[in-house]
Order: sequence, then C-alpha cells, then structure tokens
Amino acid sequence: DKVASALLLGDKSGLDQEVKKAFSGTGTMHVLAVSGLHVCIIYFILQTLTVFLLRVKYGKWVQSLVIIFFLWIYAFVTGLCP
Repeated sequence: DKVASALLLGDKSGLDQEVKKAFSGTGTMHVLAVSGLHVCIIYFILQTLTVFLLRVKYGKWVQSLVIIFFLWIYAFVTGLCP
C-alpha cells in the first residue's frame, strides 16, 4: 500500500492528491516524514527480533552491531534525510 510505504519510508511520491490533502487537512502530514520516532520503532523491533543473541558469549555486542547495521540500512533506504 502506498500509505504504508509513505509511513515507513517517508516516500510521499506515490500518494494521491486526495490522500495528501486528507493528511494535510487533519494536521498529520508530519507522520509521513521519517523521524526519530520511526527510528525508535525500528530499533525496538530489531531489539525484539535479536533478543536470542543475548544467550551467546558477547551477545550484547553482537546484538548492538546487528541493530546498528540494520539502522544504517534503514537510513540509506529512506534517503539519509535529516
């Protein structure tokens, strides 16, 4: 869905003008921009998915590196927008 893509990746190019007007009219257009909240949500999802790594030796370090790696990938996918 184009709205889901806009919410997750910040790509508003595929949205219809009606949808853009609806978000703008309700004052929620900022939700479609990638923000720190989006990064936090991705972080917590990754942390939950990699909790099994804590059972191995140096698991906390491995988990941290995996999460940082995927957060950088997310940043590149979203266009490294500030």
